[in-house]
Amino acid sequence: MGPRKKHKCSVIVVDVNTTPEFKQEAIRCYLSICGDIYFAENLDSSQLILINTAETNNKRNDRDADRYKNIVEATEMVAYDLSNVSYIEDALPANGNWLEGVEVAVDALVSSKETNLYDTYQLIVLSDLSTPLNMDKKHIDNAIKNIRRDLNDIDAYIYFLGP
Repeated sequence: MGPRKKHKCSVIVVDVNTTPEFKQEAIRCYLSICGDIYFAENLDSSQLILINTAETNNKRNDRDADRYKNIVEATEMVAYDLSNVSYIEDALPANGNWLEGVEVAVDALVSSKETNLYDTYQLIVLSDLSTPLNMDKKHIDNAIKNIRRDLNDIDAYIYFLGP
């Protein structure tokens, strides 16, 4: 008997307030990621988070209503599903804070680690990072420090894919 297959956990963050060209490229990239995993018939899971959206629906905003706005946890951690692309296509853009979106995504990965269902963790951010952060340097530095710490604690990878 061969080694046990590793189960991967991914959080995919998609920025919906970008140029139309980049949004279409992000959709193609999302479909490519989901399609490759879906048709491989494996047990990997993913959560889709949208940033810079007109709506707000995420656990961090539930705890701190003054922050983490314009971020939507479109799905829970589920098997890759090509139909989830409709969340990206239908989302209305707004100005938010992409760094806070990354914080929400890291929280989702950390929560998934606590389930002990997965062996590897990754965060994929599809954004042109063009939306201003509107945070002072101290808050930016603190957010980055916490993101790095949390990703290191669960031995996760982060990928930024943009233009």
